[in-house]
Amino acid sequence: MTALANEHRRRVLVALLDWDGGSDPRVDVIQTVESGGERTDELRTRLYHRHLPRLDELGFIEWDRDSLAVRPGPRYQDIRPGLEVLRDNASELPGDWP
Repeated sequence: MTALANEHRRRVLVALLDWDGGSDPRVDVIQTVESGGERTDELRTRLYHRHLPRLDELGFIEWDRDSLAVRPGPRYQDIRPGLEVLRDNASELPGDWP
């Protein structure tokens, strides 16, 4: 549940649902989690120092620290069914979900 407690982490994890395992199996994190009034440099700092390390430690993502690109980690399949429910029911969920 810690992984889903933050909007930015949820957006990263839900975005990985569309990953097809192709030749460039990465998601551009900044583009995925950008929100209206937030400055990109502040968002990048929070992602780099807080959100992505936490998801990586949990095994839900693997990330390239230089590009902030991610792909599913070894434990991603453990949470995939819950992420699919979030994505498929996004219109029913409060504000910042997923």
